[in-house]
Amino acid sequence: MSNNEKLRTEDIIEIMDSKILTSDGHPAIGVIPREAYSSVLTKLSAQMLTVDQKAAFDSTLTAPSVLNPVVLKNDLETYIPQADLGSIRDSVEVKGLLPLPIIKFGDTTAGSNIITFPGGGVLTWGKRGDSIAGGSLPSGATIVDLLSNTTLLVTQDAAADGTSESFTVGPVVGDLRGVIADNIIYRWNGTIWAEFTRTGTMLHPELTNQNGDSNYQHLTLAQLTGLISWSHNHSNKAVLDNILDAGSGQIITPSERNRLPSATQKSALVGTSGTPSATNPYITHLDPRLNTVRNPYVTVGPPGSLATFQGVDYRPFNDALFAIDLGAASTVKAVEILAGTYDLSSVPLVWGSNPSSLLLEGFTPATVSLKFQTGISSPGIKAYGTGGPLIVRGLVIKLNAQGTSGIFSSRENTLIEDCIFEPGTQPSIDQIGVTLAGAGSIVRRCKFRGSLTKGIEIKAANCRVESCVFDLTLSTNYAIDAFYGADYSLIDHNFVTSGTARVQSGVNYLNITNNRFSSLNAITDLGTSTRYLENQPEDINQPFIGRKRTVGPLGTYADYRGSTEAAINAALADVNVTEIEILEGTYTISNTITVPEGKALRGVRQGMSSSVILSGASGIEPIKLSHWSRLENLEIQGSNATLVTNAAASISNARIEHCGFNLTAVDASTQYEVAFVAPTDCVIRNCFFKGERGVSISGGSTRTRLLSSVFSNSDLSLVMDSVITNQNDHIKDNHFLTTTAPTIAGNVLSVENNHFLGLLPTKLATLSSIWQGNWPHHAANNDSGVDTLSISLDKYLEPASDGVTRTFIASSGSISFAEDHIGISSSLPIALPARLNKLLPYVVKIYWTSENGHLGESVVWRVTAVFRDSTLHQIGTSLVQSAISTRSYTGVGSESYEDVVVLPSYSSYGLASDPTHVSFIVERVGTDVSDTLTANAHLFEVQVLLPRD
Repeated sequence: MSNNEKLRTEDIIEIMDSKILTSDGHPAIGVIPREAYSSVLTKLSAQMLTVDQKAAFDSTLTAPSVLNPVVLKNDLETYIPQADLGSIRDSVEVKGLLPLPIIKFGDTTAGSNIITFPGGGVLTWGKRGDSIAGGSLPSGATIVDLLSNTTLLVTQDAAADGTSESFTVGPVVGDLRGVIADNIIYRWNGTIWAEFTRTGTMLHPELTNQNGDSNYQHLTLAQLTGLISWSHNHSNKAVLDNILDAGSGQIITPSERNRLPSATQKSALVGTSGTPSATNPYITHLDPRLNTVRNPYVTVGPPGSLATFQGVDYRPFNDALFAIDLGAASTVKAVEILAGTYDLSSVPLVWGSNPSSLLLEGFTPATVSLKFQTGISSPGIKAYGTGGPLIVRGLVIKLNAQGTSGIFSSRENTLIEDCIFEPGTQPSIDQIGVTLAGAGSIVRRCKFRGSLTKGIEIKAANCRVESCVFDLTLSTNYAIDAFYGADYSLIDHNFVTSGTARVQSGVNYLNITNNRFSSLNAITDLGTSTRYLENQPEDINQPFIGRKRTVGPLGTYADYRGSTEAAINAALADVNVTEIEILEGTYTISNTITVPEGKALRGVRQGMSSSVILSGASGIEPIKLSHWSRLENLEIQGSNATLVTNAAASISNARIEHCGFNLTAVDASTQYEVAFVAPTDCVIRNCFFKGERGVSISGGSTRTRLLSSVFSNSDLSLVMDSVITNQNDHIKDNHFLTTTAPTIAGNVLSVENNHFLGLLPTKLATLSSIWQGNWPHHAANNDSGVDTLSISLDKYLEPASDGVTRTFIASSGSISFAEDHIGISSSLPIALPARLNKLLPYVVKIYWTSENGHLGESVVWRVTAVFRDSTLHQIGTSLVQSAISTRSYTGVGSESYEDVVVLPSYSSYGLASDPTHVSFIVERVGTDVSDTLTANAHLFEVQVLLPRD
């Protein structure tokens, strides 16, 4: 063919210019579109197995080697004991695709079981027998995760009743799977896929020791013997070999021997002889020259200073302390330190078992520097035990290591004056100047500066820090830190340029007075009853000390701090306090607070009861009141216990004002938000009751006043027991929102201007009591204090049939009923001025007369009563009673005399609800044979007597 000819065949191979090219690319083997055929063949051959590899695949027992790294899964049984083998599964590309147990599940809820496979994909099924992946799940079935080409074993167990099943998806113990990327076969041991064996071979030179050192080599016997022979070889072996017994051999050099004390010097060390000189610098604590009347001090100074003990390290100090402790200077107990810088390093100066006091004093203040590297547990200067105080004056203490402490004293009445505490050449963290652990100790006119973490720690009572200057590098570091136990201590007339004062929890009655602080945030106070007086700035002050104390949460400036009843009880225990003002916060009450006689608890914000919450634990009564005690501006919460009650059998002159109550649960009938037993002259005013039950007044109350409060309780709002000894109580201006009616009982009560917005209380349990101005009107009031409503129908009745007319008799207006007729008169519904007591009957009286004569003749009267409830728009059933009235008056002008008939009592009201109106029909039944009056009957009045609530 020519160079321009082109042939295309159906096998997608193009032939052009005597070249064979591919039509499409094949990324799997790296072939691109239109690549030359020869190149494609090369890439194909790279993917093919060698002759040996194909032979290995054809054989089931091929031995692995460098030329044959392939081991078939069928070969494993040849190389691996059968006991170690499990089921051999297909290999995966990477270890992350090895299957794990997915879930073990039941099938009691249809459609709720889901498997999510490690390689992706989700399988959902329902209850036993439901379709699973296109068919029901047979016993021993397998599920394949198609995305990872992983077969997951399924084991299932049927319940004994055959109604349910459960199965686990995942590997079983012994399963073997190869990971291609790792050339490792892993075995499932029930918990993890553990490495089982590697493919290929490993040569001995490739082995390394357990530390991964590729140069590791085994020792030959000859090498081992050589090493042992040199096990005790030294450069001075000849010298050491000459040491045959004690005292033999050259142990030290001549230079070292020359530094040992001479015989004269050793004699001086005994302390009874020897003259101090350049060749005999040793003077011990036994030297009698140390204690003289002329010099009451033991002195320490630099060499050449003529001090008793000379040196600039710890040695002269230790000698001095030993001398005044046990030696010849034991009556001195004072060390005078001459000017100089002394590096005591990590050796502390300790004054312990000796009960006498100790004085350490700089001969000239601020010219003696002591450098320490001692830790906090072993301070530079330490005094402990009991006895006289430690006194330190005029020293400069330099701290040179982390956790370094200058002075620690647990001796009572320790005095530290005119000293300077600062970091030395090695400033670090956690450096503390002074720790006072003895009661009554004083730090006066000292300076604390630099990067000290703390200036002074106070850990004992009645300590004082006076006229000191604190100029710390960080304003957040503590100039003064008062720990638990620092009660009644005084921080006075100090100048805090930079630093914070902290009063820790549990510190009581600490006084911070007349100080100058650099900012308002200079004090962290977690203690109780701390006093702040005359400090600058003025915001860090309490202006006066009176009969009032404050209680507040931790972190406030209250006198007593805490979030439990402990802080409140501590304040109440102060005999000088009559009123406790509680700052905003929530206080958990785990033990009952008893307010003593004449004391008050009040929230800090009037009218905002919810800002101060006393929350009682379940079953705990939070508050008990005594005579003349008071609660104000508080919200009191709790459950399963009365919130406020008496501390004794009776209570008088207790007051609860502007408080909120929330009793969330009750488990006894006696539990209320406020329960007064036998109260006298007690007051509940402007309170809000919103829990289960509001107020209970029992045991006989006298002049109790319940005023201007709101009751929105879910159960009972007010319950007064029915004893007649409740008297002269005043219930006024309250709002009762509770659907259950309050129970008001007693004698000579005043119930005024209340809004009964739920159910109306009954007045039946009150005697000689006035109910007035209450809402709803009429039904909730009884202005006159009487117990019967008297309604006269004379102005309401109207003639309503033939033979009944308005007329006159004896010059008096009347309704005339003709004889031989059923004459009817009726009224419209008449509004009832009060709520009725439907438990009692009511009666109707008829007053009538007739013309002269007709003595002994009778009239049959019939009265029908119908009650109406205008609130529910209901009319009750009609109630009828009849009676015969006979003319019985004699004499001239007998028409001037009335006959009176009392109808039988009505015992029903015809309504289930409380009626608001009543109407009457009054009839003369002239057609009745018992009606024998042969003249008109003239009706003057019909009187209805209704029992009222």
